[in-house]
Amino acid sequence: MKHILLILSVLIFSTSLLADNYMDLMCEFEGENPEDKFGKSMCSLDFNGDTIDDLIVGTPYYGPGGQGGRVYFYLGGDDFAEGPSFTMTGDSDNLIDIQIRALGDMNNDGYDDLVVPNYNHTINSFEFLILLGGADPDTIADYAFIPGDERLSNLPDFNGLGDVNNDGYDDAGTTNLEGCYYILWGGDTLHLELFHEFDVDIGRDIDGIGDVNDDGFDDIEIGLWYEYQTGSHRYWDLLFYGGDPPDTLYAVILADTVSPSFMGGRPTGDVNDDGYDDFYSCVGHSVGLWLGREVISPQPHVYLDHEGVGGISDYGDFNNDGYSDAALGNPSWGWYDGRVHIILGGTYINGAVDLFLDAPEISICFGGSIAVGDFNNDGFDDVAVGAPGYSSHPSFHGKVYVYAGNDSLTVGVDDPDIPDITGTGLMHAYPNPFSSEIHFHLNVRSLRELTIQIYNVKGQLIETVDVQDRDMTWQANDNPSGAYFCKLMYKNEVLEVAKVILVKQ
Repeated sequence: MKHILLILSVLIFSTSLLADNYMDLMCEFEGENPEDKFGKSMCSLDFNGDTIDDLIVGTPYYGPGGQGGRVYFYLGGDDFAEGPSFTMTGDSDNLIDIQIRALGDMNNDGYDDLVVPNYNHTINSFEFLILLGGADPDTIADYAFIPGDERLSNLPDFNGLGDVNNDGYDDAGTTNLEGCYYILWGGDTLHLELFHEFDVDIGRDIDGIGDVNDDGFDDIEIGLWYEYQTGSHRYWDLLFYGGDPPDTLYAVILADTVSPSFMGGRPTGDVNDDGYDDFYSCVGHSVGLWLGREVISPQPHVYLDHEGVGGISDYGDFNNDGYSDAALGNPSWGWYDGRVHIILGGTYINGAVDLFLDAPEISICFGGSIAVGDFNNDGFDDVAVGAPGYSSHPSFHGKVYVYAGNDSLTVGVDDPDIPDITGTGLMHAYPNPFSSEIHFHLNVRSLRELTIQIYNVKGQLIETVDVQDRDMTWQANDNPSGAYFCKLMYKNEVLEVAKVILVKQ
């Protein structure tokens, strides 16, 4: 009976932490036509240079018979909720808006820039249209690029990379899906250049993840499939450090798996305000959070124990506390109702969800796209959530819901009295939270005289485990649910501390 009451008290406590947080629905926008799938892609940027974030929303199937596509520009400000300021519409020869992306300020003129993919029937190929921002922005493409100058029958990603070579101009990246990766270098004139070619059949993603080692150059994550046995493939995520020029030899293998939860890396900003940018990436079926360091570990510092999140995400500061927060979409949750997980930054990060945004309707793929920005200029970043499966009639008009950031959002599982987490990458504890046992992977050369000390939240030592192997397991046994701190020790020296959460079922 005591065990049942303990579980109930933990669940009630956890629920109350989530219930204290909220984000009010600020406004919503709906697609114009049946089958539009409005909100299938989104991004935020300052397109007109007024220091207020703008929301760009796409509907890929706009037009007769789903031909053409349309991009909606909602300029931020007091009248943000009133509707789009202008639109960009394709036609039967040019099918725009399959994945729109913000690129940063590529020509360093004070205005953020945008890429809009387009299928050009005249040349039977996908191409990337670059729209440069301005005080009075228009929808006329300033550049059109095709990676490798070859016909593209499938659409690769085209993503902002930040300032990779620290020349004051933001850069972008793409691939031809056949092992060649390109950087679109920012400057007074933009130019596309081959960055690296892999001897593989399938190239996938190139993503900017921020300056994760704080050396002044933004860094790159590349994903690709390679053949390791006849007829079989594995997926690699590789970290490349930026530089002038950037290093073409990868620094770290972040993932080597047959079943990635998603492909490529996702920037998160500085979640613990230590001066290093942080990022998410896949670890098999799981999602890991890497905290920035001078040298990046191949193992994440934190695992997110939440199935289906990670690939669709954006970040900002929702409660204006100086820590970067993340919104991660799971559009397939609950028979495709969808859900968004809000994870707030703080000094100590354990990957727990601080707020769920649940779908207002059923089967709408809520979280199918996410864009974060301070659209109403109140000092708090807001979260726009795309629901391309929304149907006001028996069709898929699509809808976008915008939730307002506020100062009530607090980290429900943070504790200012817990010991500092060093984050050296020597010890990885997973899964976290856990229900009965937790596993440790040690990234060390020697196991001699190493121990793992387990402390409860009161700072009491409850168990010492002698390290016999680089992969170990601790059984929680009769220990109650709550937070525990696992110290990797060499003699009397603390090498690393991992905070873990036990929730017994």
